[in-house]
Amino acid sequence: MKKNSMVSASVIMSVYNEKIDWVKESIESIIHQTFKDFEFLIVLDKPDNIELKEYIHSVCESDNRVIFIINESNIGLTKSLNKAISMSKGQYIIRMDADDISLKDRFEKQIAFMNSNEDILASGGSIEKFGNTTELLEIETDSIKILEKFVIPSPLYPPLPHPTAIIRREVFFEMGVRYNEDFLVTQDYELWNTIIKIGKIGNLEDILLKYRITDNQITSNKKQLQRTNKSRIIKDHIEFFISKNTKGNYKIPSKITINEIKQLKVFQDRSELLFRNQLTNFIICYYLSLDKYSFSSLFYFITQDFFNNRIPNSLKKTIILNHIRKNSKIIQ
Repeated sequence: MKKNSMVSASVIMSVYNEKIDWVKESIESIIHQTFKDFEFLIVLDKPDNIELKEYIHSVCESDNRVIFIINESNIGLTKSLNKAISMSKGQYIIRMDADDISLKDRFEKQIAFMNSNEDILASGGSIEKFGNTTELLEIETDSIKILEKFVIPSPLYPPLPHPTAIIRREVFFEMGVRYNEDFLVTQDYELWNTIIKIGKIGNLEDILLKYRITDNQITSNKKQLQRTNKSRIIKDHIEFFISKNTKGNYKIPSKITINEIKQLKVFQDRSELLFRNQLTNFIICYYLSLDKYSFSSLFYFITQDFFNNRIPNSLKKTIILNHIRKNSKIIQ
């Protein structure tokens, strides 16, 4: 393991049991970036994977920017990323996944963006899916809208694509932020929730990365854990920002009813415009989380919020369908 002096960026990647060809493509896409002033910390989280170990050792021998960290045992992605962050020297921390491909000018664009926007703590960019499906995923770039839409179910979830992330060093080393090791999945969404309480998140609309789609990326158990974790994060987010803007200590009740929605509307009427928009999305979450769907709650939604232009038509449809199906839980 080698250590470099301070550099512009530290790229962090955790490798476990990905296909060797995928890992090679991923690593080479970093090595051949047009921006050169970085260190590349690669954590092997499966120490008995001899094929990957030998390959990454060979990369180290040919490029002194690469720092190879071999875990003594499998500790998981979240802890591996924190380990790499703790060892990093870069002014920026850049994420990379072991099966994706960064476009060659990714770092050049992202570092220029962060240098020009000193109020942005973390940012990402658009991605192009490839593999089993091909799709361009464009993301929200406006920091205010990212905050407003943070809790809203969307094809753009999460608000900052994790494998495109670049984060200022001071977030980790001055503000004391780390990935929450209680989260084995959705650790990225939890990180963005922590950062957005402190400052701004932004994105470039440029395509920065090719994101590989495979048949069995997420098991059913992990999908359930993702839903549970996402609910925890949304709950924490709503409680924090309502408490902050009402100077109180707001807690989401265990059962969401129309009365809770009416109470949020009282907050909304008393709030500044920016928080009013954010509260609209909190109200949507409550509609999606009602403990009991009934004719009266459907009537209330149609008469009070159905014609609100800030609510996307897709979510209006989902809320009505929930009343028909009577079986949805977002906030738990």
